[in-house]
Amino acid sequence: MNQSTSEEFLRLGSNEREIAVGIFWDIENIRMPKGVNPAVLISRLREKFVDESSKFCEKHFYVVCDVKEESYQIMKQLFEFHVRIIHVPSLKANSSDNVIRDLMHEFVGYNKFCRIILISGDCDFSHDIHNFRRNKKCDCILIHNENAKESMIQSATSAYLYTDLMKEEILAQNQRNYHNQFSRDKRQIQHRNPYLLQKDLNNFK
Repeated sequence: MNQSTSEEFLRLGSNEREIAVGIFWDIENIRMPKGVNPAVLISRLREKFVDESSKFCEKHFYVVCDVKEESYQIMKQLFEFHVRIIHVPSLKANSSDNVIRDLMHEFVGYNKFCRIILISGDCDFSHDIHNFRRNKKCDCILIHNENAKESMIQSATSAYLYTDLMKEEILAQNQRNYHNQFSRDKRQIQHRNPYLLQKDLNNFK
C-alpha cells in the first residue's frame, strides 16, 4: 500500500479505537517457495500491514486447506507462529475457497471498520474483494501470485506480488540450491569409474 492510501484509510478511521485486521491465506493457491520458512512471509505481513500503526490490531490469521495434502513441517511452522489452521477435506472443488469466503464475510460482518489481507491469486475472490471495498468500506490488501488476473488486482485497495515480500530469502535459497546441486554433481563425477569418465570425455573430442 502506498503511503497516501494508508494515511487516507487511517484518517477515515480516526474515530475508531482500533482497526481490526484479518488475514486469510489460500495456501492451496499460493504456496511457499521450496525451502523458505512460512515464518518469513508471516513476519513480513505483520510488519508491513499490522505494525504499520498502533491502531491496527490483528484479530485473525487463517490458513484454510486440506492438511493431509500439505507438508507437516509447513503446518508445524504455521502453528508455531500463531496461525489458525482450518482443515477442509478436498472432497469437492473449491471447498477451501468457500470456507475462506465465509470467514471473510463473517469478519467484515462484525467489524465495522477493518482491513482484510487476502493471500490468493484466485479470481473467484474478485467479487468479494470489490464488495468489501466499495460497499463495506474495508481496506482490502491482496497478496497475489503471477497468475492473478488484472481485474482481481484492480479490485483491491492495493496489491503485492507475494514473492516481492521475500526477495532476499528466495535469492538465498536459490543460491543454497545451486551450491547443493553443484556439490552433488562434483561428488558424482569424483566417484565415477575413471574408464567410463574418460570414455565420456573422448566423446566430446
